[in-house]
Amino acid sequence: MRRWQKLFWISATMLAVVSLAGALARPAIAQIRAAVVKNIDEKGRIAYQASVPCIPDPPSPACNAVFPVVPANKRLVIEYVNGDFFKAPGLTPAAALTNTTTGTGYAIPTFSRFAENYGISSPVLMFVDAGQQVSLRLFGPSGTGHIAGYVVDLTQ
Repeated sequence: MRRWQKLFWISATMLAVVSLAGALARPAIAQIRAAVVKNIDEKGRIAYQASVPCIPDPPSPACNAVFPVVPANKRLVIEYVNGDFFKAPGLTPAAALTNTTTGTGYAIPTFSRFAENYGISSPVLMFVDAGQQVSLRLFGPSGTGHIAGYVVDLTQ
């Protein structure tokens, strides 16, 4: 009889150990899997924001806010553009966000802030690859341009 009791308790202990090991192994495997998989396109991962002054472009009545070149192995995703500028006399206020390398871009709507001062504020979606540069052209003698978005690291 004692032999059967001993055998029962050994079996129950082994069953408990195996059950406990199985329960603990699942979270450990899930953690390893989560560490291996990354969301490289997550917007908040590498946020980007830049503000630059608009430099006059003679003899044109416009000015250019030229943003930094996108670093190697990166892609800049621009999601929003805004700025303000003084309108050039005799011209209709206008603005354009352009990839200076490819020539592609957007016309950005303008709005009047107060006498001769105009603003821009618009969502956009522009992809700028490594080595490329973006310029915000404002049709006025001076102003400031701002862009916001995120950077994707292409090495991952």
